[in-house]
Amino acid sequence: MMDLRKVSLKVKNYKSFGNDPQGFETILPVNLIIGKNNAGKSALLDAVDFAVAKQNILQNLYNKGNTPELLITKPLSEGEIQRAFPAGTSGGQIGGNYFEYGKNWIDKPVTYLSSFTSDHTTLVSVDPPFTIGGITSEFGPKLASELDRIFADYVIRRVAADRDIRPEKAVDGCNLSSDGTGATNVVRFCLQDADANAGPLIKKGLLTALNYVFEGETEFTDIVIMTRGDMWEIYLMEAHKEDGIPISNSGSGLKTIILVLLQLLVMPHFIQARGSEYFLYQFEEIENNLHPGLVRNLISFIRAYAKENGSTFFITTHSSVMIDLFDKDPDAQILHVTHDKVVSRVNPTKYYLDKKGIIEDLDVRSSDILQSNAVVWVEGPSDRTYINHWISLYSNGDIREGEHYQCVYYGGKLLARVSADPDNSDEANILKVNTNAILVMDSDIVLPEGTINKTKARMSKEVEAVNGVVWTTDGKEIENYLPKELLEGFYGKTTSRSFTKHTKIQSFLNNLSNEAGNIFVQKKQLYAERFIELYTKEMLEADEELTAHIAEICKALTKWNGIKKPEV
Repeated sequence: MMDLRKVSLKVKNYKSFGNDPQGFETILPVNLIIGKNNAGKSALLDAVDFAVAKQNILQNLYNKGNTPELLITKPLSEGEIQRAFPAGTSGGQIGGNYFEYGKNWIDKPVTYLSSFTSDHTTLVSVDPPFTIGGITSEFGPKLASELDRIFADYVIRRVAADRDIRPEKAVDGCNLSSDGTGATNVVRFCLQDADANAGPLIKKGLLTALNYVFEGETEFTDIVIMTRGDMWEIYLMEAHKEDGIPISNSGSGLKTIILVLLQLLVMPHFIQARGSEYFLYQFEEIENNLHPGLVRNLISFIRAYAKENGSTFFITTHSSVMIDLFDKDPDAQILHVTHDKVVSRVNPTKYYLDKKGIIEDLDVRSSDILQSNAVVWVEGPSDRTYINHWISLYSNGDIREGEHYQCVYYGGKLLARVSADPDNSDEANILKVNTNAILVMDSDIVLPEGTINKTKARMSKEVEAVNGVVWTTDGKEIENYLPKELLEGFYGKTTSRSFTKHTKIQSFLNNLSNEAGNIFVQKKQLYAERFIELYTKEMLEADEELTAHIAEICKALTKWNGIKKPEV
């Protein structure tokens, strides 16, 4: 199977996409596609469809009458080279052994073009170019015929934006359409007609996943199928309720979750039996009619599923919640699709200004912070960077900002105008933002016998009184938890000067490297991001005091979120 991280897939002249190829510079396990309505998000999914299924495109979907095309770039495999340049042949323009010549291009990038209107594949370029004149025209067609096989073993499973689950007549087989048609029969077929392994897909797999997503909302005890005349319907049995819930009478949010889970947990059982092994999932606006908490749970399940099964997801959305969920996920990318009233463009959101454009498109309000299950109050951005990294290390990535908590800045001296006392109406009350509060403060103590100031002492008592968590740094600042060897390794220099929990990091860095401390103070956030790249789990475990603070925070976040790992 080709590592899709090494594959670029772009489309041109299709729907709102013009002659300038747009799409995926790389394909990650999760590809989040965000943009306004009619910006071109679904058209981007169609491009992936064509790469896999090679369906014909109607001419009314051409852009300005130009023929739609796909441009795919990937590294050349040894098998592709060997079939285009057979080892047992020689002579011609190459002169010597064909494969001995061709193997120089193994793992080198090649770009080829697929037309939407035919199976024709054209070699566009290889890098570096072939070194013998005319080689592209002689061997290019052979190589091009090999290239289009990279998606041959993939199957696309799609949940469309317009979807529903309805009562259905019994039919043979197990087929589920992107709009939900066939869902009822899939459940009926698994429970009544399929092989012995299919029933547990519903009774155990689907039921367990549903309860994971709906934890805290309700508990489903069984999934059954019932008939009225010749029409079958799915019923969900709930704890403490005698009668089951017919799916046709349920909200569209519940139906969406069931359709997503059927595609993930049930359909592969039947599709793999037909010889297909790899899955590309396309989910359109699955957050519709779902509470943000349910969105987080569903996406958490999808993330775990992608990691466990090696599947690839393309998700279109209008949800600001998903930006937070995937913003710093190394296995995900966020693609912003825009339309300037002429053509659509795709912009990977690598930088802050890119993300700011998304926020403006989605019309996000600052009050969205209320959707979080907990708030970690920190002084500034660099504190957030360190804390997020330490939480991730301690929890093995299971506790994430945007999904289980949100960091909010209180801004140093402004802490004096903040309160956590429910009876204090004079100051800004952090509990009005979220009652599950974690407060992180620098002690600012420069001597071992020093004490924190009155404001920090007051805030500690107020937050602890409402069962919140307070972490006042053992040393001067949060940066004092950084190991000395990390700082020395970063700057490539050593010093006999000690770096204790009360050492001023600015003066230590100035001593370590000329002006390094002064530069650090001006760019604390930038250096925080660089430092955490070197900070390992072993470093965390070696610092017992820091580990104890992070463990307390993770314990609270686990409790407030009801965290448990999904079974996938």
